[in-house]
Amino acid sequence: MKFLRFSLAAMVALFFMASCIPKPMIGDIPATYSLPSELLKKGDQQFKAGKYDEAIRTYNELIFKFPDTQETAMAMMKNGLIHKKTENFSDARRFFEGIVARHPRSRLANEARIEILDTYLSEKNYQQTIKQASELFERSSQGTYPIRVYLIVGDAYLKSGKPEHAIKLYATALKIASESDKGPVLEKIKSGIGLISPETIESMLEGMDDTFPKGDIMYLLGLNQFEAGNIAQALSTFTEFINKFPAHKEAPKAKNWIDTIQQPTDNGRYTIGVLLPLSGKYEQLGQKAWTGIEFAIAQFGSMYKTPGISAVIRDSGSDREQTARATAELASEQVAAIIGPMINAETAAEEAQNQKVPIITLTLADKITEQGDYVFRNFLTPQMQIKSVVSFLVNSLGIKRFAIFYPKEKYGTTHMNLFWDEVVLQGGIVVGSESYDVTITDFKGPIKKLSGLFRDISDTVLAQSLEDFIHTYEQYGPDYRAHEGGKPSADFGAIFIPDSPVKVGMIIPQLSYYDISGAYILGTNLWHSENFIRLVGDYSQKAILTDGFFAGSSNPRVRSFVNEFQATYGQAPGFIEAVAYDTAMLLMEVLTQNNIIYRSQLKDALTQVTDFPGITGDTSFDQTGEAQKGAYILCIKNKRFVELKQP
Repeated sequence: MKFLRFSLAAMVALFFMASCIPKPMIGDIPATYSLPSELLKKGDQQFKAGKYDEAIRTYNELIFKFPDTQETAMAMMKNGLIHKKTENFSDARRFFEGIVARHPRSRLANEARIEILDTYLSEKNYQQTIKQASELFERSSQGTYPIRVYLIVGDAYLKSGKPEHAIKLYATALKIASESDKGPVLEKIKSGIGLISPETIESMLEGMDDTFPKGDIMYLLGLNQFEAGNIAQALSTFTEFINKFPAHKEAPKAKNWIDTIQQPTDNGRYTIGVLLPLSGKYEQLGQKAWTGIEFAIAQFGSMYKTPGISAVIRDSGSDREQTARATAELASEQVAAIIGPMINAETAAEEAQNQKVPIITLTLADKITEQGDYVFRNFLTPQMQIKSVVSFLVNSLGIKRFAIFYPKEKYGTTHMNLFWDEVVLQGGIVVGSESYDVTITDFKGPIKKLSGLFRDISDTVLAQSLEDFIHTYEQYGPDYRAHEGGKPSADFGAIFIPDSPVKVGMIIPQLSYYDISGAYILGTNLWHSENFIRLVGDYSQKAILTDGFFAGSSNPRVRSFVNEFQATYGQAPGFIEAVAYDTAMLLMEVLTQNNIIYRSQLKDALTQVTDFPGITGDTSFDQTGEAQKGAYILCIKNKRFVELKQP
């Protein structure tokens, strides 16, 4: 908004005005004389027409020609409202303060004080809003204030992170509100309740007198709990509400909510949603996962005499829009929970959280469970692999000194950092870390920087130690520790190389050439392939790797699964089939064994899962929704993979 400078006459007039009134921003005052009422009417017409520049000039003309009339105070109020409307809050506040200074006992002065509070709130200066309100309450002798005062200050408390104070002010407003005003006030109370624990609300209600609208707040608490999916809490709150306030106007609604909760339908109760990439470039992965889920549903039905579990399948494809749409469709189908997706999991998790549908993702997406309390993950993560292999090396083989040789790209850097942290956590030490360019095939330079770290390590002792360990484990199985005859006598080393089989096949011979042949070579599940054995050749006996599933495991549970899967599909299962199978079996068991009726109950029950006996390891969910389990530890003997430790 652009204003003209005012004239000398206006400046002279300003001298006689209170110092708190803002400087007028008008042009030369016309010579024609008008009555204050005429000027006020003219300004009001301009104000209503949205001609704010003209209205300000007219109001300022009135202020300077007639500084002591009632119309003057109204003109100042209108000027303040225009500045407030155009978000010039500091200028608006100066006009409102001018009214208070010159007309402290007028009706407009009280309105101006409220507008001053609102300008601070609009500027998000919540502390000043609260401070000004406190001074207002202290100065005034009146017992109550307009509803707007309580709402403004309540908003300031709410937005400054003090919802319990906000609710008290909203409740005070509710006591004096007319029927037409109660709706918006109740909505504010409801928003505040959603930010406070039920225990805090109950404690707050106990400390209030009978004039406090306890019934309204208790009813809204139950409504909030129901909408948030906390069904058991909502039932308890509504029941208590009926007992304490049987004559309350919301009592019939509360009874209806109780009936709804206690007499639910079975629609979707035993139906799970499946969200997988069944088309596009990830179709093969999706088909593998669906095979595992399908096999689990069939086996679960034959093992337990429970209501049949059915599945609703949706294709997530490869793009985010399709994933979001498919997730919303599953939610509308009233499925109990969703398994998947594998791609664009963040999108699905966000939608599932919004819809309050439990979702168990099969993904490596970073921090996926931070999307909310309805989001879970059951998959082999880098953290699981690294924790398992470091623990095995430290506790079973006595290795304390490690080196890291990693590609200078995201996968390598991520695994390097995780490995280093885990070694330190388990009492080991990383004596060296070296990166290499992903494009090179001659690793002479970076290897030579590591070669000095292992000069004192005996190749013979290291090789013999691993061979002895394999022999002991094969002979005694999981009880090997009682027969292992002590830990290796030398200070052995191990090098972690988070890279592909092709690269490792080039690196390991060069490590041997530069005198690092005695160290164990540690890797991830990328190495679990026949191609790795072929590429590494005679150096493979020094390799130790991890994976989330091992079809050759000696575990009877795994053997049974592999045999039955092969008999059904004509091929051995891999990790994707296995983890999808485990996820479906876990979900179905929780769903049927805990008398689950609502999604919120299922969500809560999943967080209580402890050591579910899966073929990918005994599985628990922590409070964030992350699966907690180990990984298989594998080595290579006679050109085949051998299990060293089950998860």
